[in-house]
Parts: sequence; structure tokens; C-alpha cells
Amino acid sequence: MVPVLLIIAAFVVYPFLSSVYYSFTDWNGISKPNFVGLLNYKNLLKDISFVHSLRNILFFTVGAIVLINPLSLILALILNSKIKGRSALRTLFYLPSVISMIVISNIWVIILAGDGLLNKVVDLLGVGGQEINWLGDYDKTPWALLFIILWQGVGNSAIFYIAGLQSIPQDLYEAADIDGAVGWTRFTRITFPLLMPAVTIVTFFQISGTLKLFDLPLIMTKGGPGDVTLTPTMLIYNQAFQYNAAGYATTTGVFLLLIIFVISALQLRLTRSKEVEM
Repeated sequence: MVPVLLIIAAFVVYPFLSSVYYSFTDWNGISKPNFVGLLNYKNLLKDISFVHSLRNILFFTVGAIVLINPLSLILALILNSKIKGRSALRTLFYLPSVISMIVISNIWVIILAGDGLLNKVVDLLGVGGQEINWLGDYDKTPWALLFIILWQGVGNSAIFYIAGLQSIPQDLYEAADIDGAVGWTRFTRITFPLLMPAVTIVTFFQISGTLKLFDLPLIMTKGGPGDVTLTPTMLIYNQAFQYNAAGYATTTGVFLLLIIFVISALQLRLTRSKEVEM
């Protein structure tokens, strides 16, 4: 027990407390830090880039929750049914979730380039009429990144739902058949309520993962155009390594940690209250 506590203290507690301390300093990452009180937090709340990064990450998080949950549940219902090639299809849809986000980002940069595959398909279909700037348009770029987040996350979330579907006792469905409950009624009365633990897990991973989104927008857009794809983690990276404002960067990090903690706690409380026991 003691070694475990020492490891937790060394790699979790100490780094966290150190970050909190440095968030109250003007540390540049090298020289001795000076205590500046709440100045960094006051500046952060007035920092328009930070406000925009929160707006962007809210868009990606809400979009992921609203779209990935139903899409992955539908996919799980299909892949859990008796269809041909079920194992191959599961592997195919799960594959994007095990590929490095760096690789995924570079592949999609090629696909979404001006002379990329997607614009060629659009041109062949005869829609649009001109080259679409997927990664440089203020309106289209956030949606392009959200699509990639969905493409990468749906298969992984579907695995959790498939596991949840397979844990539902079949005798409940047999009893429903006797009572004449089929289709939508069977789904809303049995399947979905008993899948709520999977909904809790999937939503938690979506929230915590999307709020920390970093490599995808960094590689594909550098936060642009403007700052419509800038995220808080990219802001932390820029503050620490481009502007040598390590103290201010840790302030952003601590603030982001609080946001993730509060939203995750609210989500867990909400979804767990909907769970039912078998």
C-alpha cells in the first residue's frame, strides 16, 4: 500500500500542487518564479483567445456527444445483429480508434486539401462548382474537424454499446415477446434503460477526450483559420513553448482541469441517475 501511495504522491499529487503554485507566478520556465497572486487568472478571464478556445471546445464536445452516441448505438445494434461479415465489419469500424491521431490527421490533410480526394469526388458529382477550402474556411473547417472526430470515435463507442447489448439477459426479451412488446417499445422499455451504464462510460470518454483535444487541430489547422479551431490545450502549448509564459500556461491548465472535473462530475451524476439495475 505504501509504495502505491508514494507513486501517486510523486506522479499525481506533487505535479498537481506544483502546477497550482506556478499558476500564481510569472514563471518563464527557466528563471526563478515570482508570486503574482491572482493576476494570471484575471488576465486569463479577459483573454479573448482563451474565450474563443472554450467556445470551440464546447462546439466539438457537444457535437461529439449529440452525434456519436446515437450513431454508435445504431452501429452497435447493427453489428450485434446476425449479419454476414459481422466480425470483419466490427474490425473495420473499430480500426480508426486504434490508429494514432497524428497519422489520422495527416491522412485527412491529404484528403481535404484543395486538390485532395474529397474535392475530386465533389467535382465528379457535379456539386459545388468550385474547389472547397475545407481547412481554411471559417464556417466549414470546424465541421470538417468534427466529422473526423466522429469518424474516429464512433467505432470505439460502438464497442462499449455492443458489450452492453450482450450483457442484457435474453429472458427479458423473451418475456417482452410474450407480452407482445416488439420494435421501438422493446428498445425503449428494455434495451436503452439497460444500456445506460454504457451511455455513462461512452459520454465520459467523449467529454474528457474532446475537452483535451490537441493533436488533431494542431496538425490540420494550427488552430485556424483565425482561431476557430483553437483549443485550450493548444493555447497552453503556445503559451509555454512559443511565448515562454510557463506560469500563465499552468494557469490555463489548472482552469481547464477544473472545467473538465466539473463537467465530468455533472455528467456522471446525471447519467448514473438514469441507470437501472438488472
